[in-house]
Amino acid sequence: MLKLTTVATVAAASLCIAVSAAPLPRQCLPTEPYVDYPGNDIARTNVKDVGECCQRCLDHPQCEAYTWNNWDNICYMKSKKADKPFQGTPDPNSPYKYASGVVYKCKPLQFNLDYPGNDITSVRTDKLGECCMYCRSQPGCVGWAWSKNNGGFCWLKSKFAGEPTFWETAVSAAAY
Repeated sequence: MLKLTTVATVAAASLCIAVSAAPLPRQCLPTEPYVDYPGNDIARTNVKDVGECCQRCLDHPQCEAYTWNNWDNICYMKSKKADKPFQGTPDPNSPYKYASGVVYKCKPLQFNLDYPGNDITSVRTDKLGECCMYCRSQPGCVGWAWSKNNGGFCWLKSKFAGEPTFWETAVSAAAY
């Protein structure tokens, strides 16, 4: 009995860690300092810091990503993350001049589930939170499934039909 209890406790603790590390609906994902997402601008506004820039993006219905410029405190809201982000050189003697990030605006994650079929396209990414952004910018996408296999892929879905199937490395979510 002791072994079973220990295994159950470890499994429960692992589940709690996995769930707490997952993006929740409408949240800022980690910011990339020294990175600029050129193009795809939909709006700009003055803000005091990168956190406020992300919040403004969350509040804007078409915003999926943002770049904050520290020179003049301008927040550039974007329809999507740049295909080729610009990586600046970190300077240990000064704060970063710009920072960028994406926002998560999808429903809660479903772990170890896939909805087979109805794939519109696939996108390579090692960051599961970006699947939401890709889905929201793809016409006809209602949700997605992601797996870390082969470096990470999102499968954008035209519908979630039928019963989900168990897939140990899959994470799925519906778009709002």
